[in-house]
Amino acid sequence: PHHWKWVGQFLWITVHYDHIFEPINDQRTRLIWVVDAKGFAVSIFGRLFKMIYNRNLDRAIPNLVAELNATVA
Repeated sequence: PHHWKWVGQFLWITVHYDHIFEPINDQRTRLIWVVDAKGFAVSIFGRLFKMIYNRNLDRAIPNLVAELNATVA
């Protein structure tokens, strides 16, 4: 599979997540996140969601990399 998609809710907004896995070579893969939102007041609450999501990713990505590296070692 090259995509992992799911849909979630944030307040009155429906958020569509698409995680795209793009092979770089035999040992590396690029992961691309695409996040789209639709719904009432997305222009207002979308910015709040973006700030929260970015903060969570900034914390989660180093943890994911460490976990994957520990699994491979």
